[in-house]
Order: sequence, then C-alpha cells, then structure tokens
Amino acid sequence: MTASKQQRLLIVDDSKVVRITARKILGDHFETVEALDGENAWDILTSEAPFSLVISDLSMPNLDGFELLDRIRHTHLPHISNLPVIIITGANDSEAIKERATEAGATDFIGKPFDSVHLLARAQAHASAHSNAQELKEETIALEETSAIDPLTKIANERTFMERGYQLLAYAVRHNTRLSVFHIEVDNFGDIYKTHGDDVAESIVQTVASTLTTAIRHEDTAARLGTARFSLLLPGLNNNGIHNLADRIRKNISERVLKHGEARIHYSVSIGVAAMEIRRNTRFDDLLTVAGNRLAYAIAHGGDQAVYDGEDHTAPSAQPDGKMTTADQPEIIDETDIQAEAVDIDQQVIPDMPEQTTPAPLYVPDLSQAPEPEADASEPEEHETDEIIVITAASNPSLHPEPAWKMPAAEDGQESDENTEATENHNPATQLADISTLRPGILSQILTRIASFFRMGKEPE
Repeated sequence: MTASKQQRLLIVDDSKVVRITARKILGDHFETVEALDGENAWDILTSEAPFSLVISDLSMPNLDGFELLDRIRHTHLPHISNLPVIIITGANDSEAIKERATEAGATDFIGKPFDSVHLLARAQAHASAHSNAQELKEETIALEETSAIDPLTKIANERTFMERGYQLLAYAVRHNTRLSVFHIEVDNFGDIYKTHGDDVAESIVQTVASTLTTAIRHEDTAARLGTARFSLLLPGLNNNGIHNLADRIRKNISERVLKHGEARIHYSVSIGVAAMEIRRNTRFDDLLTVAGNRLAYAIAHGGDQAVYDGEDHTAPSAQPDGKMTTADQPEIIDETDIQAEAVDIDQQVIPDMPEQTTPAPLYVPDLSQAPEPEADASEPEEHETDEIIVITAASNPSLHPEPAWKMPAAEDGQESDENTEATENHNPATQLADISTLRPGILSQILTRIASFFRMGKEPE
C-alpha cells in the first residue's frame, strides 16, 4: 500500500518510549501521527485530515484519556465521533478502570508492554472496519443523491417530485402566488408494450420525458411517477400559459412517429391539469387528486386531450397570442330565462281552457227596483246586514275560467246605452263578483228575483 493510500493513525501518550514503540510496530502499515497528551490530540483531530484510528493512554497531564474519550464521543463532527479508540492499559489498571473506559466509549484495549502481533492485528481490524463504514456511508449519501433522478429518463423521480411539490406549495401560500400540476400519461401504453416490446416502450418513455423537459421553464419540475406517467410542477403560471403549454405538449407528442423496423408507431398522451386557487388550507394532496381525476376523465373519453376543469372537461383553444376565440367563450345564460321556465307548483292548472289576459266581468243586476218575491217558507230569512264576499281576478289569479252566467245580449236594433249606464252605476268590485262565493241565502234571493222578472216578461235592467 502506498503512502497516499495509507490509513491515518493517531498515537496519544505522554511517554516518548511508548510512542516510539507503537510507531515502529505500526509505521509500515499506517500513516502515524503522535500527540503528547489529550489536549494536543484534540487539537490534531479537529484541525487535520480525518483519521481511521486513535490509540491512547489513560493517565496523561492536561487532558487524560477519559476526558479525551468524552470529547470524541460527544462532538458534533461525525468524522471524529465515530472514530475507534484503543486504550493502552498498564499492569496496575483494574477492571473498574476498564469498565469506566468502556462506558466512556472505548472500542478495545491493549496492554503494555505491547505484543506487536496483537497490536498490529487489532489496529488493522478496527481501522478497516471504520474505513468500510465510512465508505458505506458515503455511498449511501451518493445513492440518495442519485436516487432523486429517474435512471431511464434522467428527470426527477416521484420522491423528488413530492419533496419539491411541498416546497413550492408552501411558497405559493406564503407569497399568494399560483401553483399548477400536470398529470400526463401515454395513451394505450400497455397495448404498445405488448405489441412492440421493451425497446419501443422505453423509447417512447424517453421521448415523452425529453419533450416535457424541452417545453417547460427552468423553474418548473418534470418527473416520472410511473411506467408511463409523468407530472409537471408549474409555479406562477397563468391560465393562458397553462393552456398553451398543455396544448403544445399534446400536439408535439401526437405528431411524432416512431419507426421500428417496418412499423410506424403513432402514440399520444392525455393530460389532467390542476390549477385551482391556492389558499392557506390548500394541501398538495388536493392538487394531486384533482389532476389525477381529470387525467382519468381524459383517458376514459378517448385520450389525446387535456382536461382543465371539472365542469366542461375541455379547455378553450389557445391562440398564438394566448387569447380565446369568440367560439371558445363560455355561453352566458340570462337568469331571467331560467326564471321564465320556473313553474309555481301552487298555481292552479285548468286544462283545455283558453288563456285570458283580462277576465270577463260578472254582471250582477240591480235588484232594488224588482218586486219582492213571495216569501218561501223553505228559504231561511236573511238579514240586510249579511256581507257579500267579493273576490276579484286581481286578488286571485286563479279565477280565469269563463263565468257560468253572463249578462244577456241586447236585442237587434236596441241601443245598449241603458245597460251601459246601469253597469257604470254599479260598484266595480260588485261587477266582478263571483256568484259562487256568495253566501247561500243571498244567492237564493238573487236567483228568485231574476226568475220573477222573467215570469213577468221583463228583462233585467
């Protein structure tokens, strides 16, 4: 092993003899550094390149081995806190001292005088274990960093997408800005895979990913969430920008043709868009749910389309300047048209009756000049104080049927001035009275007097 690749080892002892002996045993296998006491060792550990092992005595001035162990195990520096520490013990050191050192964080013990074979074997074992642990940790960190990227498409994976989504939503809530989510899926991808195999399927996935990364801005995020499903995070994009981007992505992909042997493969994508208003209680899961539902709707209705909202499920076609055409403007419905269609369930409906805008007046003759009819014993005596209840068409809109009894028409050649004058002298409310609403006794009197006029050969005046 070359010097540049040797593991570094720190020997801590106030005895020069011990330091030299350890260096002679270990110097051919390690890059050794010597410290006179615990304080000197701590300065070296915190200021120089990382070490793989520390060999330390317990009894030292300034800072003994116990205090050095305590500093090493409680430091916030990970390359120091995990260091293996071998404690040098003497013949006079009791088991209690070893137990105390173990509790303080000692990894192993070696007694004086040194057994060169045992010292080298233990030093190599602990240093190698520490180096392997550090390498594994570094590889884990590197793997976590690379796991943020989908290996096939080289765009963000689902884990990165979710983390970025929560960050962007928090920013949008804090600064009252917008955040949109696109869910995108290749239409009929399962059939394409079964028909043409892995190579074609992977080529389509890579092409879609490349199209998305080309179409979005630097601040946007494109991610692959599934076999043939992708998502976009679009902060601060307005409605026109959303429509134009979705339309551009969809058209760009649908116009592509993949050549595979003699086959010419056409494919398309469906897009579900969530561009809801961001409020303080908006959750990122809400955006994902909305986008997922609209993507499902687009797929269920034939694919190769973008769905923007939950009502029309379609988007206005975007012009180059981002404006909507007149044909794409939503229809405006006048509320008065809706009210005109409303039907009052309490209104009386009379079938087969012609509609009358003004109800015909009900004629009630003046009975003051008619002779008194003979009293009928069967009729109850009525008093002049009885009231006549008058209901007009204005007070009851349901009184539209034709009255059962009308004023008789004037004879040919006879002037109707007298009837007109008589009618004008009556109370208007009485002229419109509905005889069906009169009290039974009053109605009987009226009919009796009318009959007496006809018996006398006279017409009612």
